[in-house]
Amino acid sequence: MATFTINGFELRSEVGGGVTDMKGAELQVVSALGSATLAFSYVSDDPGSAEVSLSDYNILINGVHLNDGQLPERIELFKLNWMSETGPQSAQVMNFAFEGAGGAKDFLFSVGEGALPDMSDPAAIDALLSTANFVLMEEDEGQTGLQIQLDSMPGVSVSGVILNLFDDTSTAEQADTFHFFQALDADSFDAQAFDLDILAEDADASDPEPSDYAPIEPAPEYIPDPVLDDFGG
Repeated sequence: MATFTINGFELRSEVGGGVTDMKGAELQVVSALGSATLAFSYVSDDPGSAEVSLSDYNILINGVHLNDGQLPERIELFKLNWMSETGPQSAQVMNFAFEGAGGAKDFLFSVGEGALPDMSDPAAIDALLSTANFVLMEEDEGQTGLQIQLDSMPGVSVSGVILNLFDDTSTAEQADTFHFFQALDADSFDAQAFDLDILAEDADASDPEPSDYAPIEPAPEYIPDPVLDDFGG
């Protein structure tokens, strides 16, 4: 299991009005199998709609699972483009929109590209949103469906284990090789020059030849002593 955690903003606004308050928010995506991707698809073909359907609802906002509290009216995903003092900026934004009699709450998080712009002041947020450009995400060439790469989200922290499949580039022959050696001199040992055949030949050459051994004399033949034979006779 892996948990991906990022920080964002909670924006409160009046009905039909601008932002009245903001504070920090935390998004956690829990992947039971350790997958680092979250698939999504747009609900409507309407180009003005950014509402999406997620394939995995193991999502917590400020520590509360979405299914354990009020469900959002919409989950939106879009690319936000804006101009800053340093030039054009962009971020892939996921928004959880809640509506109520007293107004609306939006939980915004950057899930790709750059970080969110500064949203510490309600007036600055209204000015930003009035000039920013919102576009839908497009499917990358060769990609099946639309996905969020959770471990690449700006400022993400990861706990647990991420599942990686088939990322070992070694060949089967390399993977199956078992290397074993005993280095007699660790400082001078050269693993590349280590050759069992050469060592075996050296070992045979150092063995003494049969002619080098001292001959072993056979035991003398036993001859009875006549004195011993007469004793007790």
